[in-house]
Parts: sequence; C-alpha cells; structure tokens
Amino acid sequence: MSDAIDLIPFLDSLGKDDPFTKSDVMKAVEAYNDSYMTYPIDAVMTRTGISIQRNKRNGRTREKHLERARAVQEIDFPDGQWRNKDGRPTASESDGVAANTQTDERLTANVRQDSADQRC
Repeated sequence: MSDAIDLIPFLDSLGKDDPFTKSDVMKAVEAYNDSYMTYPIDAVMTRTGISIQRNKRNGRTREKHLERARAVQEIDFPDGQWRNKDGRPTASESDGVAANTQTDERLTANVRQDSADQRC
C-alpha cells in the first residue's frame, strides 16, 4: 500500500487537470485482484481505454529481434557456456522431480475422470 501511495506525486504530475489523490490509490488497491494478472490485454484496453504496447522489440520483427539477442548471447558466452551440454538429468539427479511427474499425471487423470463423471 505504501508503494502505491509513494507514486501519488509522480502520477499527479502526469495530469495537470485531474489531480491524483490518496482516494484514487485506495480505490485502485480495493479494485485489485490477483486474477487480473492473466486478464487479456485486449480486455484491459477495451475496459480502460488505455493503449498497451504489445512488445518491447522497438519495431523489429520477432525474427530480427531474436537474431540480435542471439548475437549478444554469442558475444557474452562465446564458448556456449549457457548451454546444457550434459542432457536431461535423470530422476535421481533431479531430486525426484521426474518421480513427481507420474504422480501429477495420475492426479490429472483423476481430475479428468471426476469432471467426466459430473457431466453424466
């Protein structure tokens, strides 16, 4: 909450005609919901009237952006140190992560079966 209140002077400076107040912060905090993190961008733009830029590639195509990122990666790690050259870890090396996958698959199958049973 204090982080949001600390932004009042900055936000207030953006619109000279409509001051940003503590009441605005309180309303924003009250309206906040964690589920909005996955709210579609189009829906946000429609509801708020605020235009949201979809990427941060400075107008470059995805292909050109990745080409540049890979070039920087090659400069930073010329010997490819960032690559995993040992392959996928075994179940014993990964502290049981692979074993948990089977449990997760069984749980997923059970949830699907329960959902199917409820529809009948």
